Amino acid sequence: MSELSRITGEQLRAARAFARLDQAQVARRSGLSLETIKRLEAMHGPVGATLPTLEALVAAFRKSGVTFTFSPDGGLGVRGVPSPRGKPAPEPVEARMAALAEELQGLLDRTAAIVPSRPKRSQRASADIPWRKRRPG
Repeated sequence: MSELSRITGEQLRAARAFARLDQAQVARRSGLSLETIKRLEAMHGPVGATLPTLEALVAAFRKSGVTFTFSPDGGLGVRGVPSPRGKPAPEPVEARMAALAEELQGLLDRTAAIVPSRPKRSQRASADIPWRKRRPG
């Protein structure tokens, strides 16, 4: 019997919370339907899913930095996956995109403070443009 068959609904809910994912994100990352994720998480004790379903879930959570633990005395749990060379696990894509968006907004704000805004061409009178000379009438 595979250790995967011991995965419980409680472990699935804990893994999802640990990875900071919602059920729809788990469904997309695992290639399973949202209804399957909801059904499995609602179960108490072993979920009784097929081996390919459990493998897809484990792979999706592992990519998100979470693994399932099974101790010989029957203890079950979830934990973060250590990254190679002691580096922290990569942060989820959504968190990284939010951080980049904040950084970009900060750059735009600083640039706006440095570069004076120029009125649009339609808002300028031709007399205000020093390099344009009026032709005599």
